[in-house]
Amino acid sequence: MEDVAFSVVYVTNRKDPKIAWFVDSFMRELDGDLAGIEVLVVAYFEDAVREAVKKAGAESWITVHPPKPNVWQGEHKLTKKDWFAAANARNTGIALSRGHTIVFVDDLSAVVPGWWEWAKHACRNQCVCLGTYEKVRDLAVDSSGALTYDEAPNSCGKDTRLPMLPQPAEDTKAYPAVGGWLYGSSVACPIEFLLVINGFDEECNGIGTEDYIAGLMLDHMEFPLFICPGMKTVEDDKMHYVEKPFPRLNRGEGETDSAWTILKKVQGAERVVAPNVDNLRDLRDKVLAGEPFPIPTKPDKFWYDETPLKELP
Repeated sequence: MEDVAFSVVYVTNRKDPKIAWFVDSFMRELDGDLAGIEVLVVAYFEDAVREAVKKAGAESWITVHPPKPNVWQGEHKLTKKDWFAAANARNTGIALSRGHTIVFVDDLSAVVPGWWEWAKHACRNQCVCLGTYEKVRDLAVDSSGALTYDEAPNSCGKDTRLPMLPQPAEDTKAYPAVGGWLYGSSVACPIEFLLVINGFDEECNGIGTEDYIAGLMLDHMEFPLFICPGMKTVEDDKMHYVEKPFPRLNRGEGETDSAWTILKKVQGAERVVAPNVDNLRDLRDKVLAGEPFPIPTKPDKFWYDETPLKELP
């Protein structure tokens, strides 16, 4: 079996995530050479996305997988409806990945020239490379991977972290970063780093915020983090509103609500490892050995206020 150096994980809960944008821009980065690289898509709407992958001409090198069984969405949910569960989807990607370095990329986006060099930088230097983003309008990617788009008005689509870097921030440099700067747009790191923190915190299922929560945990573990302006994705902002998003849950008010409660636990180092039901390292070993994902029955309550999941609206 070919040794896999890189696992690229594309996560989506959309029927039409515009995956052709990623396919064409990513193949431009590789010049068509996929040696040592696997690409996995974790898709809630598995059949629709698999058809989109086929239409993009990438079915020979992209595999599409449903999110692992969980209590927040899908066939085995304990809730009445499907909720946002990005932490579960990201951990599905980790469990399925064979690569030594894992690279996450968001849907509705394309990668700019030079993006892949920073994935290789994360591998060579055993560090976390945080990608940057720009939200744009009318994004188009041709078959050669060339991008065209209009800037969002009033600079509202610009990455909010870039002004905090030494100016002018250079695409050829990596700048030391803090964990709270880990955003979901794209990120590359040794998969071992994520296994040490037990992946993304699944108490964030239903809420969100799993990206920077993981970043803070990685920071507590003293893994080196860098933000890389040249590891940039552009995403079409208007496309976010074409499909109805999965609902998100939050309980409480202000700085005592559920999202803030998790954040404070992690910021104060009360939590440095995700308290997931499964040990992700063990789960990954079993899944890669051919075992199916387990069917969960827990948690059956929302941790913040002990509301039974079956009673959520």
